[in-house]
Amino acid sequence: MLTSKHSAATREHSIIVQPNASLNRQSAMLFFVGISLVSLLIVVRFAMLGAWIILPFSLAELSLLGFCLLKVLKSNQRMESIHIKNDTVTVTRKDAVNEDSTQFHRYWVQLVSNVDKSSVWRPARLLLRSHGRSREIGNFINNEEKKSSKSISGSHCATAPQPENKESG
Repeated sequence: MLTSKHSAATREHSIIVQPNASLNRQSAMLFFVGISLVSLLIVVRFAMLGAWIILPFSLAELSLLGFCLLKVLKSNQRMESIHIKNDTVTVTRKDAVNEDSTQFHRYWVQLVSNVDKSSVWRPARLLLRSHGRSREIGNFINNEEKKSSKSISGSHCATAPQPENKESG
């Protein structure tokens, strides 16, 4: 998901990139409780019929499902923000544990889209480059969103802000 904010008064532009997360914490809990109830009802019925051996396998299956849901929810907390202000472009990457920030000079930064022509399945890479350093942005969004982010941020990175005319008097 791509969100763009622009302030003409302060000449600042922010782009926030987040994964498309259709499963929030409350929905995940509801899903897990529902699957657990159905699974435990089946296990109890089979245990009453004498097939108690499926109980540990059912518990292992529910544990694995809970672990996978937690991993998905944790990965949904990732985000990247690109903040363009005056003569700096700041890229901040956050996840559930870490935060990493890189600054580029606005006049020299280039927004580059690398497309691997040899493979149809590999997504395009969107890079910010300046003075031998590069930073990939939006590696968890699809190609259409990368194209729109390139058009949004490219128009703000490629052109330097014009200095205000001050009349000498």
